[in-house]
Amino acid sequence: MKTSKRLEGIGEYYFSQKLREIDELNKQGKNIINLGIGSPDLPPHPDVIKVLQEESAKPNVHAYQSYKGSPVLRNAMRDWYKKWYGVDLNADTDILPLIGSKEGIMHICMTYLNEGDIALIPNPGYPTYNAAVKLAGGNCISYVLKEALNYHPDFNELENLIESNRANGHTIKLLFANYPHMPTGQLPEKDFFEQLVAFAKKHDILIVHDNPYSFILNETPSSLLSIDGAMDVVLELNSLSKSSNMAGWRVGMLIASKQHVDEVLRFKSNMDSGMFLPLQLAAAKALRLDKDWYDSINTIYKERRRKVFELLDLLKCTYAKDQVGMFVWAKIPAEKLVGTIVAERAFDVLSLGIIFLLALMVQFNVVVNTVAENFSKIFTEKSGNLSFKKIIIFLIILIALIIIVKVWFKQFSHLKIVIAVKKILRGIWDGLTSIRYLQQKWVFILYTVGIWTLYVAGTWVGLFATEGTDHLGLAQAISALAFASIGMIVTPGGIGAYAYFLAKVLERNDVPFEIGYANGTLQWFAQFIIVVVMGFISMGLLPWFNKKKINHETN
Repeated sequence: MKTSKRLEGIGEYYFSQKLREIDELNKQGKNIINLGIGSPDLPPHPDVIKVLQEESAKPNVHAYQSYKGSPVLRNAMRDWYKKWYGVDLNADTDILPLIGSKEGIMHICMTYLNEGDIALIPNPGYPTYNAAVKLAGGNCISYVLKEALNYHPDFNELENLIESNRANGHTIKLLFANYPHMPTGQLPEKDFFEQLVAFAKKHDILIVHDNPYSFILNETPSSLLSIDGAMDVVLELNSLSKSSNMAGWRVGMLIASKQHVDEVLRFKSNMDSGMFLPLQLAAAKALRLDKDWYDSINTIYKERRRKVFELLDLLKCTYAKDQVGMFVWAKIPAEKLVGTIVAERAFDVLSLGIIFLLALMVQFNVVVNTVAENFSKIFTEKSGNLSFKKIIIFLIILIALIIIVKVWFKQFSHLKIVIAVKKILRGIWDGLTSIRYLQQKWVFILYTVGIWTLYVAGTWVGLFATEGTDHLGLAQAISALAFASIGMIVTPGGIGAYAYFLAKVLERNDVPFEIGYANGTLQWFAQFIIVVVMGFISMGLLPWFNKKKINHETN
């Protein structure tokens, strides 16, 4: 049976798949430490568990429950918002308990989005926002949160985005926001919240404020609903998952005006029923815990965060120490990125060296003479005689540069550019030596050897493409590949240089330069076509492969 169109482009939730992979590794005895999902590993307060146990034993608590939740739970939610956020709520009209706040995201999208309606999604942000909007038939437009703006939206960019889309006949209804922001840990300021509410009113959009992290490593929890007039344009989602260590209990809440609560309830009441009553009563107990509870869990999180900061310092990452929430947002230093890039190319360089050694073994005179010919051009006079003057000047310049660089590094070690260069050089070394950290290094080596074997075979086959080179063998192919690969380094993609170096080697094998250059051009063009075609094939097959993999793992 073919699945519905609404599932097109929607894969299984990333962490659903990842947690299954982790579970398999744990079964193998790997004992994986999962740092990827904000799921508390600590238990709820003992009194909360006690209420659940005692209430579950009663015979009259197992029936269907109200779609709006127990009055006991709604009153507890009202008091919790008043105590910690300073927000006055009507427990009968402004609160809708949810089976986790994640379902609230879906309910809101299904309530307000028609086919083609647009929701504005923060980047970076929670992946579920995108998925819920698409499942509801809406379209996502991301707005970028920049470090320079403290990971707040650029309201000018948002304004232009809204105006341009509405000018083209598109309807923008929702804007998702999440503060304290995850994963950056950025806290909101009151004036920013005021700007956000004013912006929503000006452009007639609803803000869906996702607020489950406000108690984690944060002494001043805040709510967007604390801003005057926010009830008109804000639907706030909150949860006990993080603040009360009750992620698996699935207790969340939607806080909004009576109108918005009633509208969402029209959808929700057709999707599920009220939560198990003992669970609601236990949740009410959790909401009445005092500051000592939040301090106790934050003491543990502070110590864990300190350990993470130590690790990030060792890795030379940059990060803000005042970030809150369950994640730590850090920037990888540029030199580590350079090292990663070098790591990807280091084995290619080593493989090229091996190809040169093979070329020396099979065509020693050709390789040496070709190197000598190109090297001597730099140090010969027009007459063709070796210029000792040029050699001496070259050596003097080389020695002077080494001395200058050494002195510069020593005398100006405090300069940012010197520090950056040192870090990049260190990153290059780390990249070159990083293969030792690979879990399947022999597979990596095998793949690399296989690729270079194909290069050699391809070059050999390519020699049959032109008259005058079709009599050459494997030895000539190895020498040609060794020098032609230099051309790939000298110019972007080897344009021109690949054919030139290949022709110079073939010239040493009694092939006219013009014929060798023609063959080199054909070989370069053939490689280009193969890479492009295989790239498009891979792009086409990747979605199919991922879908097949997901279906296999699901079954």
